[in-house]
Amino acid sequence: MRIFTWSDDRVLRYATGVFVVLWMASVGPLRTWASEAGIRSLWWFGIAPSLFSGAAFATWQAVATSVRAWTSAAYAVVLTLLAEGVQLAMANATADPWDIVAGSIGAGVGGLIVAWRERVGEHPSRPDIA
Repeated sequence: MRIFTWSDDRVLRYATGVFVVLWMASVGPLRTWASEAGIRSLWWFGIAPSLFSGAAFATWQAVATSVRAWTSAAYAVVLTLLAEGVQLAMANATADPWDIVAGSIGAGVGGLIVAWRERVGEHPSRPDIA
């Protein structure tokens, strides 16, 4: 059994990095800019972090392990649910069902990217690579 390392699939690794950067940008600088521009109340700015985190979780799971695409997407959905569940117990946070939907959509996007890499890339779940 071959162990999957960070260097095995460059495209998947870069996709994970892009999603993490977009996630962090949407939590910080993008929200600050939207507040200053007076458009922070737009729905997109509320759900963008969940969307990007779901995609980042799905692609990262596939990069860090050799799980199949839809398993990594399922893990990402579970992490999204757990993150919203934790917010129920936090005094300064509000759990939002739209964040769960956005995180699940992001996980699906990440899962599609992983499925594509399984088909044409270097992911170890491909039978001809393992």
